[in-house]
Parts: sequence; structure tokens; C-alpha cells
Amino acid sequence: ELELEKFITHHLPFSEINTAFDLMLSGQGIRCIINMQ
Repeated sequence: ELELEKFITHHLPFSEINTAFDLMLSGQGIRCIINMQ
């Protein structure tokens, strides 16, 4: 069983979704959580 919480590197608002993709593509982020509110 994998503990996925260990792989969450960033929590970002929806307005910063492009930043989340940039972080993941650059290797700085493994898993970004987007807050839809």
C-alpha cells in the first residue's frame, strides 16, 4: 500500500494551476494539489 500523502509537494489555488504544471514539468513538484475554491 502506497502512502500518497508523502508524495504531495505543493498545495495551490486553482488560479495557480499553470504554476502547478510548471513545477511538475521541471521536476520540482511530484504531486500538486489544486484547491478548487
